[in-house]
Amino acid sequence: MAKKENRTWHKNFTAYTKFITAHPNYKGLFFELSKNGEVKWVVTGKSENGKKRRVWWDKQCKRYNIEIKPGCYAKIAVLLHPTKIHVCQICGKPLSVAYIY
Repeated sequence: MAKKENRTWHKNFTAYTKFITAHPNYKGLFFELSKNGEVKWVVTGKSENGKKRRVWWDKQCKRYNIEIKPGCYAKIAVLLHPTKIHVCQICGKPLSVAYIY
């Protein structure tokens, strides 16, 4: 089994996760906190917590009449994002959620 790599998140990314999880656009979306109070940002889709998130995203797609098919989650994520800018976990640089690079 491969050893899990321990990466330190940039302070800007940590602030971004707190901003997003507290934003009203994401009310009801499951987020878990680690022992040190940081948001557990990555969740495996097949896990119980991942399934909770999937139900929420599916409801949002239905709410905005986005058909649930490949690409639907990217569409709803961009639509719901309050600033349209996310932050890199490693370097803390602000980036477009639309991947326009």
